[in-house]
Amino acid sequence: MRIKIKFKGTNKNVPFSTQANVNSYIHDCLGRDNPYHNAKSDYNISSLMGGRMNDDGTGLHFEDDAFIVVSSQDMTFMNKLLMGVISHQEFSYGMKLSDVEHVHEELFDGWNHFSLITPFMIKKVKSPKGRPDYWTLDDPELQQQTKEHIMRKLLKIDPTLDLSDFDLRIPERSFDKVRRIMVKNIPNFANNCWVSIKAPKHVVSMIYHLGLGQSTGSGFGVVCLNKNRGMYGLKVGRRMEKMEEAVA
Repeated sequence: MRIKIKFKGTNKNVPFSTQANVNSYIHDCLGRDNPYHNAKSDYNISSLMGGRMNDDGTGLHFEDDAFIVVSSQDMTFMNKLLMGVISHQEFSYGMKLSDVEHVHEELFDGWNHFSLITPFMIKKVKSPKGRPDYWTLDDPELQQQTKEHIMRKLLKIDPTLDLSDFDLRIPERSFDKVRRIMVKNIPNFANNCWVSIKAPKHVVSMIYHLGLGQSTGSGFGVVCLNKNRGMYGLKVGRRMEKMEEAVA
């Protein structure tokens, strides 16, 4: 299941980094002593979406609805969250709940072509600098590392999965970006790009709901089908079909 938790816009200046507010709101909805807090997540939560940069570049403004995307195949989690949202009408910065929208995207056997709604990150196991280091679009090994990370994650959940035909490609585009995202004053480096995944439909669905990469329960790695970018307020470009044909 995937939902969009929607809030009425605000005339207040909203800082660029609101992930702490998003995380706090979600766990308030789940209950402060919920079993999901600080545990490995089988759910995927976006950052606060729908904002535009202010003219002076100091923050974001939300003239229209703001929203958070939440995905999970765990219906106990989703039902608990939905019940909590009903009783938590206020978010932050004067934003109040306006609607909860159920989102459906038709996934397929074989190749599925995704955009990142929020960029994905994967930390390197060892860093020569003694601090967190990340696999980014600047690394030639990113595609293989991302593929292996997803396969390990899936097999931990279900060791019986047949991933013999699994494949993943990250097509090169001139406008792909490595984004520096601050979370609790710690910089994280994440990749904003397209990702094409080949797998049986039920495996693709697992990835769609779990998210791509790490920290998927805290604003990273939310994907959507390229053709459905408009559902999330993202631009839809003509070059997508050509890119998808090249991958497939």
